[in-house]
Parts: sequence; C-alpha cells; structure tokens
Amino acid sequence: MNEITTTYTFRPRKSHGGIWSISFFVGSLLILGIPIIFLSVIGDPWFLVLIGILMGLLVLVLGITAHGYYSMKYILTKDSLILKWSVFRRRISLENIQSVASVTDPKLQGIRAFGVGIPGHLVGKFYIKIDGEFVPTTFYATNLENLVILRTLDGKIFGITPDAREKLLSSLASNQAFITMVEMDTELPLRATQEIINKARLWISVLLLICILMGVGTWIYTFFVYINLPDLIPLHWGISGLPDRFGNKYELLIFNSVFTGIDILLSTLIFWWLRKSDLGKIKLGITIMLFPLLITIVFSVLMIIISQLTLNYVF
Repeated sequence: MNEITTTYTFRPRKSHGGIWSISFFVGSLLILGIPIIFLSVIGDPWFLVLIGILMGLLVLVLGITAHGYYSMKYILTKDSLILKWSVFRRRISLENIQSVASVTDPKLQGIRAFGVGIPGHLVGKFYIKIDGEFVPTTFYATNLENLVILRTLDGKIFGITPDAREKLLSSLASNQAFITMVEMDTELPLRATQEIINKARLWISVLLLICILMGVGTWIYTFFVYINLPDLIPLHWGISGLPDRFGNKYELLIFNSVFTGIDILLSTLIFWWLRKSDLGKIKLGITIMLFPLLITIVFSVLMIIISQLTLNYVF
C-alpha cells in the first residue's frame, strides 16, 4: 500500500444548485419584505420586531446555504477525507472507510430529514433507497450523475459528487488497500414484507382521514360561530390584548376557508406522493404523514382560538 503524500482537492460537479440557492435567498427577501413594509405602515411595532428577527435568521441561513454551494469541496489527505461546506467540515478517517461505490445513472428514491434539499444542492441527512432499503445518508452533493457512496466501519453512509470522480476513486483504491470498491444498486425492489406494507398504507390512510376530518370540523365550528356574530367584528388584537382592527365577519370565514383548503390540499398531495413511492410502504412513510397532521393541528387550534376570541369579545 502506498501512502498519499500529496493533498488533493476535488470540487463537486457543477449543477444549477448555486443559481437555485441564490434564487431562494433573493425570493425569500422579497416575500418577507412585503409584509414588513406593510406592518411598518400600519404600526404594531412588537410584531414588526418579531418578523424582523425571523427575517434576519432566515437571511443568515439562506446566506450560508448559498455560500455553501460555492465553497463545497472534498479534500483528500494522507489519512482522511475532509468534506467541506461553507464554514463546516466533516473529517472521515481513511481507515474508517469500509467501501466505496460509484453509482452510475442514479435514480434515487428518498426524502430529506434535515439540511439543504435544493435541486443540484443536497447537504445534510437524507433517507435514500440503496440495495432495496431506505438508509440514512449524509450528502455533500451537487450533480448526482457523479454520485459516490462511502460506507464507514461505524455504519455511516456519505454521498459525494466529485467532478473528477475517477481520479478520487483511483486515489482511494491505489493508496488504501483496506477500502473495498463495490457496486451499488439504487433500483432494487423494496425489501419489505406484505404485512409491513399493508400496515404502513393503512396508517397513512388513517392519518389522511384524520387531517381531513379535523380541517372540515374546524371549518364547521367556525361557521357556527360566524352565523352568530354581528356584521362588524374585531379581526386583529394588539400587544395589549385589545382589538385594533375591525372588519366584516365574512373575512373570518374566508380566512378559515383558506386554511382548510391549504391543509386538505397539502395532506392529499403528500398522501398521493407516498402512495406512488416506496416510502409509503414502510414506517418512514407514516412518520412523513405526521407532518401534514401537525400542520392541521396548528391550523385548527389557531382558528378555534381566533373564533373564540371574537365570540367572547362580541358577547
């Protein structure tokens, strides 16, 4: 075995991830800038401060994301492979790498658990299907046509996309005899029993039904409140707890209808996607379906609180 005496730096393969990252950054500024300008006109300084803080945090996160794409690199030293993204570094000891697989024409099924999931810019923890199973994989990747999967002795999996993929692979193979070069299939059928599949699909359907029933139930509750309200009602409360804006009661119904529509549409789309994906055949699909349920609960509680506050003020 020959030691690596030179440090090699590999850039990720080019993609449209940088343009997408900058577009998200600018778009978010514009989207959040409009309500801030509006709030600055109508007052409510405490809410304006809160929105300003949230916008500042979002600008920081999106700024790091855009910088991360252009600063991403893979550094191969004599004893480690360093994955760099923005100000963050992940060091993988070469002695800890068990196998390396070059994935050609990857058609990945998976979902992001945490991190950046912009087209052409994938960084963080994802669950992807490899060899018939969905496994947690940490990505530092751009264009998946150059995907390389690294498995470590402690059970971790990493996905990188070096531009000079063959050079990186040959450097690892020629200098580290204990690293095994393997083939990896991202299109194998899912390894799951019919019992597991049926149970997952049943629970996903049940969660969709709960989302729809909660959304419709909240709308019905708001409607019964609506028919008992006078035409002019409070629509906004200031920091003192007193109403500072009044309007027609139909705005309450419109507000609730929009929330209910978004909730049911989101739940149905996620359900439809899970039914088309292998993710909907395992427990992970049930976990994913909990997301629209959480949104439904938040929307329902918010609408009930608003309706009850309005009702209590009027009567």
